[in-house]
Amino acid sequence: MRLLRHLVVLFLLFPPVAFANSTGWFFGNTGGTMTFNPTTETLTLTSTITTIFGYGSFFVPIVETGADLGTITLTTGPLISGSILHQAVFDGGAMTLTVDVGFSSNGGNLIPFTLIGTLNAPLNWYVDKLGRAHLSGVPGQVGFGTINGFGVNILDFRQLAVSSGTNQYNVIQGGTTIPEPGTVVLVVTGLGFLAHRTKGRRSQGTG
Repeated sequence: MRLLRHLVVLFLLFPPVAFANSTGWFFGNTGGTMTFNPTTETLTLTSTITTIFGYGSFFVPIVETGADLGTITLTTGPLISGSILHQAVFDGGAMTLTVDVGFSSNGGNLIPFTLIGTLNAPLNWYVDKLGRAHLSGVPGQVGFGTINGFGVNILDFRQLAVSSGTNQYNVIQGGTTIPEPGTVVLVVTGLGFLAHRTKGRRSQGTG
């Protein structure tokens, strides 16, 4: 019976990602700029996070929208091939995604955090027939980052912009997808609590 209670406690302490969808959390951004530096052949992005969407415990959706939920900045690696006038490939990049708000729902909690990430796969750039510029990585293979010292994968990254001058683009929309933030912390906390409870029971039994 005690073992059953311990297993129930451990189950309740496991993170919401145990029930999450496969795409984790989506952070949508709008506005801002993308600027190409012809000297370093790198692209710089600055934009505002306006949508946060994810699944918490038992598939309860967690959604937050607002005019300014945080910021995302990115500096790509140098141009590998092509031209920003048509098609190009950039050598990954460095990204910072900061969420400034915290909120709760029946599905769980999201607290303010900063993701420091590296896009270690090439980023593809192309201009479509309507003149819109697309920047994106290959879904599921984009990069890696840290949140409060714990590692997290960057599952997807994509941006859509329109030209506003020489080497300058206005961001229409974009998004970044990562797994459930804080997963490692919650798992460690759950296992630590169970070990503490078990050790305490043994001490009482031998006393």
